[in-house]
Amino acid sequence: MVVSSLPAAGKSSLARRLARDLGLVSLTRDQLKVPIWDLAPFLPESEQWRIGRANRLVFERALVAVLESGLPVVADGNFNWPHDREGLRSLVAERRLVTFEICLWADGDVLRRRFGERADPPLDDGLRPLFEEAVSRPREPVTTGERVELDTTEFSALEEAYPGLVDRLRSFLGAAHQTPE
Repeated sequence: MVVSSLPAAGKSSLARRLARDLGLVSLTRDQLKVPIWDLAPFLPESEQWRIGRANRLVFERALVAVLESGLPVVADGNFNWPHDREGLRSLVAERRLVTFEICLWADGDVLRRRFGERADPPLDDGLRPLFEEAVSRPREPVTTGERVELDTTEFSALEEAYPGLVDRLRSFLGAAHQTPE
């Protein structure tokens, strides 16, 4: 299962909640980001792109490790960047994974406000252009499997949809784990 969205749309909160309620492993790119980004001061600015790449590769390898254990996993991240999206798509194709994607979207002004309020990382002059590019990208799902799209401009819409989403995911997980006779 993949939870994808723009920054501050609620993907990590939703992924953790789904993992808890459905008994899934939760793998969040943001969990891996902090220790990797601690290396930034040791690289020249021109080489700091390598940190984002390292984060993506560590996430993908951790995802493979969980999948090889046979456990279902909910993976969340901002897969809206082409290199991130393509890496996950390749992994899904290579492993012939059956996927369910939850795409969260929201109004850009709301995302800016939320991101600024949480200040993790701070929306400073260095990050602002990247953030603006991220929230202005067209919505593009990551996987080709079953999908639900939710507008989280108002989190109450997610709360209203949650029980039905959980029921749908339970059905999906049951069908995905049945073996042909």
